Amino acid sequence: MARPIVLICVALLAIPLAACVCNVGIGNRATGDGLIQTMDFKNVTTNEPKMLTLTVTYQADADLNEEITHYKVVGSVESCTITIPISNDKKRVFLTMESSSNVTEFSTTLEVYGFRKGKSVIFN
Repeated sequence: MARPIVLICVALLAIPLAACVCNVGIGNRATGDGLIQTMDFKNVTTNEPKMLTLTVTYQADADLNEEITHYKVVGSVESCTITIPISNDKKRVFLTMESSSNVTEFSTTLEVYGFRKGKSVIFN
């Protein structure tokens, strides 16, 4: 009886992994780091479906002395090509994503994690 339950669990885990081909995480979360920024990027064509490209960028805030520990992108299409020229840059994120098939819309969400080591800003 335990064998069918294990097979069902394995099948349920495999479905999300197969549908998440256009997702990537770079770097390692560190103790004490936090979500610095969430950004959305989108490219739309009003004509026929075609292969679309997104350029995803984030520059760490020098005034807050931000240091990036980890970032991830989650794309809206099933499959894409992601090009990351420099993957270990602690001060910026730069990558391109290209859909692997013709689409009319391509979007992604970028989540940047890290530290802010600068002086705190107090608002009255």
